[in-house]
Parts: sequence; C-alpha cells; structure tokens
Amino acid sequence: MLGLPEISFGSPNGSPLEASGPLPLIKGPAVGPVPRLSPADQRSFQYFIQTASYSITSFGHDAPRVRELLIQIALSDTSPSFTAVLKSALALASFHRANSPQTTAQYKAAALRKLAESTQGRISVTDSACHIAAGMILSTLEIQQNSMKSSHWLWFSLRHWQPHVTLDPDDAADSFHPVNLLTEHDSKPESLTGAPHEILYLLSEAFNAVTVPSDLRYETKAHRSHLEILDWKLRNLEKKVPDNNSVDITHPAFDLVVELYRLSTLIYLRRASAGILPLDQKFTTWVGQAFELLERLPACQWPFPLLIFGCEAESDRQRMIILDLMERTTENMQYRNIATVKRVIETVWVQKDLYTEDMNYVRKLGVILSSTHKSVPAFI
Repeated sequence: MLGLPEISFGSPNGSPLEASGPLPLIKGPAVGPVPRLSPADQRSFQYFIQTASYSITSFGHDAPRVRELLIQIALSDTSPSFTAVLKSALALASFHRANSPQTTAQYKAAALRKLAESTQGRISVTDSACHIAAGMILSTLEIQQNSMKSSHWLWFSLRHWQPHVTLDPDDAADSFHPVNLLTEHDSKPESLTGAPHEILYLLSEAFNAVTVPSDLRYETKAHRSHLEILDWKLRNLEKKVPDNNSVDITHPAFDLVVELYRLSTLIYLRRASAGILPLDQKFTTWVGQAFELLERLPACQWPFPLLIFGCEAESDRQRMIILDLMERTTENMQYRNIATVKRVIETVWVQKDLYTEDMNYVRKLGVILSSTHKSVPAFI
C-alpha cells in the first residue's frame, strides 16, 4: 500500500464553488501540498474533487474508488511524483472550468516537468504508482481537450475515419497487442481479471479484427474463425446487471455500464463482420436489452456505447431514449463533454432518413466520421 492519508470527499453532487468559497473537502495535512497552493489553485483542486474528477472514464464495480485514489495521491506528498499528480489534476480542472487553453497548458507542462524530475535516480514502487495516476489524468485531459485535434485516439476511430487505408498488422503492433484470454487468463493478476478487463481486451481485438470485404483476409478461414471466437467469448462473459431497484441515483450503475460495453462490442462486431456473423434473433434481442439498460442510466459519459447504440436507433422511441440520456449527461457538469458523439449520432440519423441505399457498416462509419470531422475524433 502507498500509506495514503484519508481524505474527506464530501457529496459528489456538490455544486461548483464560488470564487471565494471555503475548501471543506480538502483536509490534507497542514504540511502537505495544499497550503503551498495559491488560493486560485486551491479552488481549482476543490473543483477537481467535486466535478472534474468524475469525468475520468472508468467502469467496473470498483470504478468510484479510482477517483478517490487519485485525489488521495495528489494530496499525500510534495515530492515530484506526487506533485505531478496534483498538477495533472489542476490541468483537468482548468479545462473543465473553461479557463484559457494557455492556462491549462501551463498546468499540463508543469505536470510533465515534475514527471521528468521524478525519473531522475531510482524509481520506487510509489513513484511508479504516481506515474500511472498522473498518466490517467493527463490521458483523460488529452482525450477531452480539443478531441478533434488529439494525437491520442482509439483504434476504432483511426480505422473508421479512413477505412480505405490498408493497415499492415505488423505496423500496428506497437498500438495494440491482442490478448489470448484462453491461454493468458491464469497468468494475469487477480485484479486484472473479470468482465470489465476482459471486455477491454476483447474490444481491442475486435477493432484489430474488423476488415472490409475487399480485404484479402476477408475470405480466409482464419479470419472467419477469429471473429467467431471473439463473438463466443463476448457472449459467454459473466453478465452482472443490477435489478431495477439497485441503480445508484448518484453515480451511474457501473455494473450496468460493463454490460453496455459487452452488448455494444457484440453489436459492433456482428455489424462490422460484413456478413460473416449473423444478424439473427440474438442480435435483435441484444439491441432491445441495450435500450432497456440505457433508459435506466442516470447519465452516460462513455462515447463508444452511445455511438454504437445510436447507430442502432431506428424507431422514434429509441432515438428519444438516446437523446434524453445525452441531455441528462450534458446537464450534469461532473461528466465529460459528449458533444462530439452527439454530432456523429445526429449525422447517422440524417443519413439513415435520407438514403435508403445499403452501405457496408465499416464504410458507412468511415464516410460519416470523415465528413463530420477534419481529424480523428476520440471515442474512448
């Protein structure tokens, strides 16, 4: 353990602070990093605790614990590695408070300098944990800040933004390393097992596996077998969905979100397989289940499931479920900005209403994303 101090986090529904308001949530040691912050930075970190930290995308039964650990680490020490986490938090808070890009960039640069400073000499386990924490916050900022220009994108966006580009699997090796769950399962730490992590592994494998009928791999037996195995793994993951009375009204139901990711990955894989995997009654059932779950979510800041289910919304009722959910998410300032995925979904609906010509799923997403954005949007 890192020996972190206990921090009082207060109500997650707290409203943004007034400019001169007190700091009841920050109860770190008197000799810790907080007293060294300027009043403006103290208010920014308060805002990170109350609002910006909720935009850090994670899912699973212990997802709320992630932000608590990040806050505890930021308040624990004044050494370079811990300070890097604090500066990263200030950068994310600055972005969420709509400060100038220069101000956010200054916090981000300060975090990177502290990270570089912390790598001089021996790096302890504690330093490594801080590096991971800072990386999580900075990655969140990179995804959310100017996502139209971001240099960090999901493989999904790259493939569908320019689907006519043929990607050599060898050239892509540095981007993704598919995991064989059947052979590596026993070697993974216990904390990295379970549906949330397995879905992320399968999601990356699905993105790597998707191709178009014109690709030479499409007709091969190996490609068909690979898709069928991925489909089988996703169908047989342990499903854990709370009943109607167990949805937390304060936080999204994280177990429910795990199931949404499973269903969205299944639906995406079936659609993108271009006829190799059937769009059968099971597929129709999954779509129906997904919209039932979406109705139960108080908010959804996860763009990938939103996009996939938005593409499946055929009826007015299904589209209203998507629109209402996005509106609830947008109204809650604690969650990340989903304007990008909202625009893409609306474009998908316009295309569906205007054009009846059936187009390959992968190609259709490519056309829509390429026409909607000048660079690769982030859907992670």
